[in-house]
Amino acid sequence: MNIALALMHIYPNADSMRDFIVQDDSNGDGPYIAVWNLPEPQPTEEELLTAWEAYQEAEANKPPEPPSEI
Repeated sequence: MNIALALMHIYPNADSMRDFIVQDDSNGDGPYIAVWNLPEPQPTEEELLTAWEAYQEAEANKPPEPPSEI
């Protein structure tokens, strides 16, 4: 799961450098939310997984973008 993308799916207007920071200390524990500055409660692991699945589904169902040059 990409925590940052899951969070941006839940909070599309959030600033990932101001409102939250996802960090990985390379200690084998994986990424985690290191800073949380939004007024809403920090999402649970279950909420993040649900958001990640919804994000992936939304991305898979996006119509293709037209080519930039013809």
